[in-house]
Amino acid sequence: MKTKLFLLTLFISTITFGQNSELSIFDNLVSKTWKAEGKWGDGSKFVQEITFKYSLDKKLVIAESIGFVDKAQTKLGPRNHGIRQFDAETKTIKFWEFDVFGGLTKGTVFAEGKNIVYQYKYGNSVVTDMWEYVDDATYNFKVGNYENGEWKQVYLSTQFVEQEADEIEITGQLFLYEFRHEIPYIMARISIAGIDNITKSDFDGQFKILAPKEKTTLDIIIDLNITDDKLAKKSTYREPKIIITDVEIPRNGKIALGKIGLPEYKRISTEEFVQLTRKEKRDCKANTHYLETFGYEYAKELASKTILLNCKNGKRISEFDFNPKEKTITVSWNIIKGCQ
Repeated sequence: MKTKLFLLTLFISTITFGQNSELSIFDNLVSKTWKAEGKWGDGSKFVQEITFKYSLDKKLVIAESIGFVDKAQTKLGPRNHGIRQFDAETKTIKFWEFDVFGGLTKGTVFAEGKNIVYQYKYGNSVVTDMWEYVDDATYNFKVGNYENGEWKQVYLSTQFVEQEADEIEITGQLFLYEFRHEIPYIMARISIAGIDNITKSDFDGQFKILAPKEKTTLDIIIDLNITDDKLAKKSTYREPKIIITDVEIPRNGKIALGKIGLPEYKRISTEEFVQLTRKEKRDCKANTHYLETFGYEYAKELASKTILLNCKNGKRISEFDFNPKEKTITVSWNIIKGCQ
């Protein structure tokens, strides 16, 4: 019975993973805005700006397009609403494109290497739209008759370029692990080094901070202290401050940190606390329940030699610097990226 249950669980997990990964051909497009301008073969103008995003836990890709919304091609506005979805029955990616004029275009999507190919019926013909990969910020875009890997006729040839944002948006969610449960960390202060702007995590531990895009990298500071006040006048105890250095700013300005498991200080017993020096005791915070003290948090040491942050698949980070005097934990963005 255990073997059957294990195999069933493995089978379900494999299906789930497969479904989530089938839309991975859009990964480089998602959370970005792309713009193209050109002319159709008849000389009419083509202008389109598309923003892609995932929806329903990455089961759908949504494409919102701005283009001409009048026949005279003088007015730009929301023109198309597109949906891409993996169809498990046919094992193909299907798309639906609804336009402001009441029309619907539908067909299939597939990948040729890093190229993304849309095919659909237009009257009695089969038309192909191809996003031909140039680099992560550029795609050649062609519309025409494409058969057996060759273009028989091209109606439009232009280029989609990722648009650079003027603003940085950093998002994330902070939590602590308590008895294997995720407890949101509220009122943490999040800031960017050198920028006078502080936001606080909400009751779900979530935060969003905005700043002008002035550099190519930045340092993110997550301060777990609600205020700058110390626990007591003679105390040197402070909650840790996490500093993520050299964070690369993408062209779209969006940095999604995801769920961040926060590091904790070492917990010691009352007996261990008694053995500390007077100076060491100043770096402790009592854990109390009503009037009873059942232990202390010792700010000179971390609970573990590894930290979680936003690592996935059981990974943890061992390459970081803990400064017990300043109560800072400093880790490089490159280390964090390698742990995701």
